[in-house]
Amino acid sequence: MPTKPDNKLSIYPPYILPYFAFLGIITLAGNFSNGLYYGTFIAYPVTAVLLWVYRDKYQEVKGARITFPDFLLALLVGLVGIVIWILPYHYIAGFTATDGIFGLVGGSRKGVDLSSLGESSKILFFLVRFVGSVVIVPIFEELFIRSFLWRYIINPDIERVTVGMYTAFAFWGSAILFALSHNEWIVALIYALLLNSFLVMKKDLRLCMIAHGISNAVLVVYVCMSGKWFLW
Repeated sequence: MPTKPDNKLSIYPPYILPYFAFLGIITLAGNFSNGLYYGTFIAYPVTAVLLWVYRDKYQEVKGARITFPDFLLALLVGLVGIVIWILPYHYIAGFTATDGIFGLVGGSRKGVDLSSLGESSKILFFLVRFVGSVVIVPIFEELFIRSFLWRYIINPDIERVTVGMYTAFAFWGSAILFALSHNEWIVALIYALLLNSFLVMKKDLRLCMIAHGISNAVLVVYVCMSGKWFLW
């Protein structure tokens, strides 16, 4: 039975604040005209600052240098994961994402309409969002979902739980919560199970961050080529 942490609440903010600061800003901004664009210029910098402020707290990203074979394996996992994510939207007509609470209710998702921006604003927005999605998002999502949340499910005193420790409840619970936080919740669940399996196998959160970053980078390339901006 999980034990309650003894004066351990101070270890939670480094994981919780970046994650919910980002989601909160994006969600709030989405309620306004062109809010997605303005929210992007706020959410990514704020989240990056929080990650920097708390950088010494993330012991799970410190350790021995990543080996080249492990790096290649992370690249492969990221590529496989994003192929799984994209395929239904590419080949199945009518397979669309949904908006709303945790991606479960509502109508069709709003896409990024770069044509509504001026040329200079368009380039700046694209660069900020690209760097943010490839670098910042994988860091704060992996820290929250596969480090904090996963370990918290096992034991609220997360320092007593090693990263990647397997229990069925933590494995499936973190995957489901990851999926429910994405509009593309069906493919997100499969993607989460892939990364969860990778974490159990390698016990290195940094490799999941690399895989996640590769997935997001390939997704950007895909939406630029296909015009399916609703996926980004």
